[in-house]
Formats: sequence, structure tokens, C-alpha cells
Amino acid sequence: MHKPSSSTPTSLITRNVRIGPKRTSVRLEPELWRALEDIAQRENCDINEICKRVSDNRTEKGGFTSALRVHIVNYWSHAAMKSLAA
Repeated sequence: MHKPSSSTPTSLITRNVRIGPKRTSVRLEPELWRALEDIAQRENCDINEICKRVSDNRTEKGGFTSALRVHIVNYWSHAAMKSLAA
């Protein structure tokens, strides 16, 4: 099995999103973009709205992209726990 070295470039994808009137670029792995698209579909909104919600609810000083990653993981973790409880 091939283990990537630290010099192996990542496959991050950069996209522009809007947080209210402000445009910013976000770099995420393709899998996280797909997970974010799935969240937006489930929540009947677009990715920009999810990004605005994440930005508005940030309590820690840190990067927006990091907060977005945490949101994605937490969203699907809670969804998985709900399905186990059902």
C-alpha cells in the first residue's frame, strides 16, 4: 500500500463562496465538497447559505475553512447517530 509522503500535493479544490455580501475562496478536498453539496440539498438551500450559517455561528477564533470542515463532520456525525437511534 502506497503511503503519501509529506511532499505529495493534496487534491484540494478551490471554490468561491459568498458569506452574505462578501465573497471568499475555500479550499476543500473533493469528498468534503460533495458532503457539503449533500448537506445543502438535505437542508433545501445552497452552499453559500451553509457557509453563511457556519460563519455566523463561529465562536472560536480560527479559520473559516477549518470551521466549515468541523461543521461538515459534525453534521454527518449527528445524522449517523440519529439513524442509529431510529
